Amino acid sequence: MTNPTELSGQAFLDWQLEHRYDAHVAPLNRWIDERNEASAPEWLPFISPIHGGVNARIITLLRDPGPQVAHSKMLSVRNEDQSASTQLRAVTNAGLSASSYTPWNSYPWYRKVQKDKLTTVEQITGAPLVLDLMALLPEVRVLILHGDDAAETWWRVSKLDPRVESRHDLTVLRTFHSSASGTRGTVAEKEAKIAHIEETWARAAELTKRQ
Repeated sequence: MTNPTELSGQAFLDWQLEHRYDAHVAPLNRWIDERNEASAPEWLPFISPIHGGVNARIITLLRDPGPQVAHSKMLSVRNEDQSASTQLRAVTNAGLSASSYTPWNSYPWYRKVQKDKLTTVEQITGAPLVLDLMALLPEVRVLILHGDDAAETWWRVSKLDPRVESRHDLTVLRTFHSSASGTRGTVAEKEAKIAHIEETWARAAELTKRQ
């Protein structure tokens, strides 16, 4: 059996696509298939099989899919961008792995033009899909909100379903977005933001070990 940690480049990208319907991510990626049929030509990236899928104890909510998604077609902590690399370091330092969590975005459709801020309409459009995804994640107990857009979108999700947190026995943690724009500032400010991201992941690890 191929170990994906030993793959890189196109071989890893091919492996992700080949395994996108593995049992732990199949319900999520088939749901994404259905959404893509309904929203074409806009499209949602798949969730990489390196992540926890339906078995995840943690879900992350960021802003929107990064530019590397155009190539990988996946939400993956191994995408080659700063957001993914910062998050991978935080996850690893917390003693967790990619399989510990499932990633998602407030506005989950890929778009060529990246923004530093979602519009209100974009947040409202994305909120119902967060709820739909949560319904497919029975083991999730911790939500990490990366950045203001994620926090604002989650507020809209909670308005749609005021019982979503209690139903999942969910602990919600908030930190900075892990992208270059989310951690920008002076050297000291950037270091402090990255440290906060890592502390948040350490807290998430502690919470999931307790439960």
